[in-house]
Amino acid sequence: MFRFATKFDVLLMTIGSISALAMGVALPSFSYIWGQMTDAFATQNMVDASKQTLLTFLWVGIGVFFVGWLMFACWMISG
Repeated sequence: MFRFATKFDVLLMTIGSISALAMGVALPSFSYIWGQMTDAFATQNMVDASKQTLLTFLWVGIGVFFVGWLMFACWMISG
């Protein structure tokens, strides 16, 4: 696959690999955010802290969706 790859294919594989690394960061980041969520239950302003953590979960989830789509698209086109 790498022997016959054009420059465009190498670019797509590089973008796909970087996107795969970003997908790999998703699980530890969810664990970290979940820890923040459990810490928010011990505060006085639990509702506000929970809302902020919820929005963080939402944005990370949306980012993971698009990065995953980009990863699969790049590798399917190049491979």
